[in-house]
Amino acid sequence: MITDVLGICEEKARKLSIEVDTSNVQKDLSVECREAEIGQVLVNLINNSFDAISGLDERFIVFETEADDEFVTIRVTDSGSGIPLEVRKRLFDPFYTTKPVGSGTGLGLSISANIISTHGGEFFYDDQYENTTFVIRLPRRQSPIGSNTDG
Repeated sequence: MITDVLGICEEKARKLSIEVDTSNVQKDLSVECREAEIGQVLVNLINNSFDAISGLDERFIVFETEADDEFVTIRVTDSGSGIPLEVRKRLFDPFYTTKPVGSGTGLGLSISANIISTHGGEFFYDDQYENTTFVIRLPRRQSPIGSNTDG
């Protein structure tokens, strides 16, 4: 799925001279999901990275995956130097944007968080890294609709 999404964004990355590294993406990972929706989340993260780093001297986006029996984790890191605390507090608020007027709606991260949540996953900004890093954590298997685990 990641390589499919990157294929869509490949030309823009090339035009912006952004190096995209997928060397730490496990090619054989599988996760039950609505692929188009997870693809939308990834495209949103990539486009946000393009906007944030296009003016930097060093321009890269790194994708990494990890998996265990229950979860798949996708980490997206770009060459940005992180997000200030005052912005982090509102990152996932609908209609909040730091982009110039007319350049963003402020819905991308909010919608992305909702998509990941409806998949039973987590979506967050990870401030433990020097560069700007977002993490998507998805269960490998989706719960059946209407299932009751209370017994």
